[in-house]
Amino acid sequence: MIYDSRKEKILESLDIKEVVCRYAGAEINRHNRCACPLHGGEHSNFTVYPQTNSFYCFTCGSGGDLIKFVSAYLNIDYLEAIRRLDKDYNLNLFDKTHKTYNAAVKEIQKYKKKQFEKEAFKRAQTNDYNLMINYFKWLKKQPQTKEIKWDLAYMERMLDKHLNLEKDPIDFDVKARIAALYSKHRKEETVGRKAN
Repeated sequence: MIYDSRKEKILESLDIKEVVCRYAGAEINRHNRCACPLHGGEHSNFTVYPQTNSFYCFTCGSGGDLIKFVSAYLNIDYLEAIRRLDKDYNLNLFDKTHKTYNAAVKEIQKYKKKQFEKEAFKRAQTNDYNLMINYFKWLKKQPQTKEIKWDLAYMERMLDKHLNLEKDPIDFDVKARIAALYSKHRKEETVGRKAN
């Protein structure tokens, strides 16, 4: 039964005498007897057993644990009686916000990992941005050939894109791309010098 653990918690937490008094308004004597609230008898034929949290009526034959009493008295099913006792006694057995220690620790670790990844991403993006700026400055100092102008325009687009990282992240390794572009220009400079 899916409610087994909750049933055990209820039986451990509550006292049958108190439950019978609360729901039926019965007056239980010092021998743990009273008139049966279930069939409405007048004699003390209904007995509660506090040690086992159970009851039995010697006239109508009803018996069981305190949950069964609530179920029979309120004319609801057993599972509904568990829910009713949980609610009436504020046991919070069905409280979805309740978390175990391990669940809370996992959630904290998950949050820390997310924060670490965010900070690492920020550092990487700052490094990439500085690399792009330095390369852009270097390009500005070069003779303005067709290739240099194309690379300047390309770097301007990349720098603009970098400002909108949340919407459109840069999807390549900036260091590798800039190293390739830089070596291309160095080769062009070398070839240009040899030609002269």
